[in-house]
Amino acid sequence: FGFVVFRGTEISIGVVAALASALIIGRDVHGPPTKPAVLDPAEDVYAAIIGGLMPVVILVVWSWLDLPSLLQILISAVVVLDRDVAAMRVRGLQRILGCILGGAGGLVVVAFGVDGFVPWSIVFIGGLMGLAHLHNGTTRYTYVGTQGGLGLILAMVTGAGPPDTIEPVVERLAGMLIGVVLLVVVVALMRPILTRVWPRTATAAAP
Repeated sequence: FGFVVFRGTEISIGVVAALASALIIGRDVHGPPTKPAVLDPAEDVYAAIIGGLMPVVILVVWSWLDLPSLLQILISAVVVLDRDVAAMRVRGLQRILGCILGGAGGLVVVAFGVDGFVPWSIVFIGGLMGLAHLHNGTTRYTYVGTQGGLGLILAMVTGAGPPDTIEPVVERLAGMLIGVVLLVVVVALMRPILTRVWPRTATAAAP
C-alpha cells in the first residue's frame, strides 16, 4: 500500500511540475498536432497480439537468464510498442541511443563521485536542459532527447540523495535496453507468422 501511495504521489508531483513550467513559459513548445497515419486494421491485431505476448516472453527470459530490473524491462517494451512497425523500429533505435546518451552522462557523474548538492544539481539541471531542447526540437531525433532525459534521471536519481555506487544505475539502464531488444526480437519472429494468419488488405503499404 505504501509503495502505491508513494508512486502515485511521485507521478502527480511530476505532472504538476511539468504543467506549472508550461504555464510559466506561456507558449506551446510542441507545435501544432500532427495528423496520425492511416494504417491497415490488421496492424492493430498484430500490435495487440505482440503486446500480449511481451509480458510472458519477458518473464520467461528474465527468470531463465536471471536478468536485472524486471519492471524496467516491462516498461521499456510497452513504451516502444506501436501499431506502426516502421515507427516502432525508429523509436526503438532512438530509445537505445537515448539510453546510451543519458545513461553514459549519469554514469560519468557517479563514477567521478560528484555528490555535493550544488555541483550535482548544476550537472543534473544542465543535462536535462540540453536533452529537453533536443526533445522539443524539430528534428526527427526528438525521441533521443526524451529517452536521454529519462536515462539521465534514472542514472543520477536513485534515492534520497546522489548515488554512491554505479550498480543500481547499470541495472536500470540494462533493463531499459533489454526491454527494447526483446521487443525487436519478438516482432521480427512474430510478424511473418501474423501476416500469414491474419493477412493485410491489398491496398495496405508494407512497413
